[in-house]
Amino acid sequence: MKRIFQFKITLKGISPAIYRTLQVEDSRTFYEFHHIIQIGMGWFNYHLFQFKAGDYCISDPSMIDYKEVLNSKEVKLSDLFTGEGEKIDYEYDFGDGWMHSIRLEKILPIKLNTTYPVCIRGKRSCPPEDCGGIWGYQHLVEVMANKKHKEYKSMKAWLGTDFDPEEIDLGIINEELVDIENYINESMFED
Repeated sequence: MKRIFQFKITLKGISPAIYRTLQVEDSRTFYEFHHIIQIGMGWFNYHLFQFKAGDYCISDPSMIDYKEVLNSKEVKLSDLFTGEGEKIDYEYDFGDGWMHSIRLEKILPIKLNTTYPVCIRGKRSCPPEDCGGIWGYQHLVEVMANKKHKEYKSMKAWLGTDFDPEEIDLGIINEELVDIENYINESMFED
């Protein structure tokens, strides 16, 4: 019987916290979960990723050099998570080093007439891709908060848009999650 795992995914090292609470089918693979997190957090899947659970790394074995790499396309969430409160780490973009804490908050029955995966809560906008990790992100927030800052114009040009670190739109996230199968299938051709 399928169950729903409710995860809280928090970006480490940034205060106030940036997080998402996602409800995901327990039968999803870690490869699928990676893509769900990408949409939920606002990343664009430009970089490598890995999940770390104890001595294990779950990723693409052809891309990661680690003691033992389990294939993210073969390992299901239910293979690893067995009880509420369990935690693992997720790293995205090894250059910027975005570390996330993933905690299984609840194990729930599937609700009829509910589309999964779904993002039910979140705080703050995700840092832009390639902004330089935690230090670069903090600098970006500082610059964008001061239109008189000497780097404001160049930073805004680099961003290509306004950036509000407090903004989050669960409606947009969930619209994108509805189309998760197409997103995953398109990404598989890019791998």
